[in-house]
Amino acid sequence: MTMLYAQRCGKFTNEEICKLTWTALFHDIGLLHNIEHTPWDDSESENKFSHSEYGYLFLKKFIPYLEYAVIVRYHHAPRHVIDETDELSSDLKQIVRVIKTIDQIDLSFKYFRIPRQT
Repeated sequence: MTMLYAQRCGKFTNEEICKLTWTALFHDIGLLHNIEHTPWDDSESENKFSHSEYGYLFLKKFIPYLEYAVIVRYHHAPRHVIDETDELSSDLKQIVRVIKTIDQIDLSFKYFRIPRQT
């Protein structure tokens, strides 16, 4: 859904669409933190972070693009936090906003989905 939105919007370069697509695929990877074996250091996993922060910690070690990790870190942050951070360039802030918006749309479909009748 994210890739289609970005393509149809016409505001993103192919490189930005690629970043959006990869980030959309990995944006909730921090939810895996509750699994018994995690790739994080013990010192990091002892802290109580949101799944966005755990996703950031995971991706910064396993994806060669720190940008993806930083986008994941902010995908649930309030808009004013995204706007005020120096950790994101203006282009990455736009990508975070798209991921955040599409994620909210996706969640609304999950909660308001009409059960399929068989």
